[in-house]
Amino acid sequence: MGAPTAATFLLEGRVRPGELVLNDHRDGSVWLVDASGGVDRPVFAGKPGGGFEAHPEWADRLYLRDHVAQIDTDPRVRAIAEKWHVRYVFSGERTFADAPRLVDADALASTPGVTEVFRSGDARIFELPAR
Repeated sequence: MGAPTAATFLLEGRVRPGELVLNDHRDGSVWLVDASGGVDRPVFAGKPGGGFEAHPEWADRLYLRDHVAQIDTDPRVRAIAEKWHVRYVFSGERTFADAPRLVDADALASTPGVTEVFRSGDARIFELPAR
């Protein structure tokens, strides 16, 4: 048996039914859907069409992705995490076309109440504080 991976960590029953995993739509984390048979669902399950950032229905999810490291101080971040049932945040190993990462894992690691629960190379998983 090899070393645990981010997939096996999340697939060991940690993500509860109805919960979403916050991710960066540019890091390949859409594997969560296939690897779990549809049980684990990322907030960004596939790269939305070009220009999706301008559509109002994405505003809260984009705000959560961009500000999750302020979950200890920003009530809007906490409210969005609760609305979307987000308990885990995944930061992937690499991004498509070497794009910059949109989830700031280093900032998240120093956020009070947030716990880094898995790390393998650059892949990291954080658990947000209980709601």
